[in-house]
Amino acid sequence: MPRKSAFEKACEKAEAMRDRISQADALYLYGRYKRATSRVDPEPVGVFSWPTIDNYKKKAFWDCRHLSRTKAKQEYVAKVNELST
Repeated sequence: MPRKSAFEKACEKAEAMRDRISQADALYLYGRYKRATSRVDPEPVGVFSWPTIDNYKKKAFWDCRHLSRTKAKQEYVAKVNELST
């Protein structure tokens, strides 16, 4: 059985504590997770968009556009470790 990476372990931890973290932290993690795992580039959120959860998620992904996939994984793991302590 292959060993799990630190990112995969952090994903499991985040899933287990998703009901205990703030919306801001959840969006931070979402953006980094999406950047680390998605093969598409983020699209900007429109200026006159309604404040819906989908638009908040799009903005979190857009805010990570400058990160490499590796850096996004590192930041995700660091944030999950910070939240779990």
